[in-house]
Amino acid sequence: MQNHPALGQVLVGYSPMIDKQRAAVATRLTIFPSRPDAAPDGAALAQAFLEAFPPPDGPGAGTPQLMLNATSEALLDALLAVELPPHLLVEVPAFLVADPARAQ
Repeated sequence: MQNHPALGQVLVGYSPMIDKQRAAVATRLTIFPSRPDAAPDGAALAQAFLEAFPPPDGPGAGTPQLMLNATSEALLDALLAVELPPHLLVEVPAFLVADPARAQ
């Protein structure tokens, strides 16, 4: 993965997502802004993650491979504004789904 300036704006933790057969089905990235007062560039972050996690080929193509879990509303809004391929998903907390501003 290239050194993206957007990655300097965040701290990233990861964990595997395991199904009931105990197989790893995806990776969950939890993304923390390094400065709470700044909104990281969602498009640049998405590009960095796409380079690290390209779309899968063959069986399983199009299934979620990476779940992005933003820990701030500004970062969540930045990621939701980017059109992502089907293998990248953005987690949206339930209490924010009911917000009319994020209905779409």
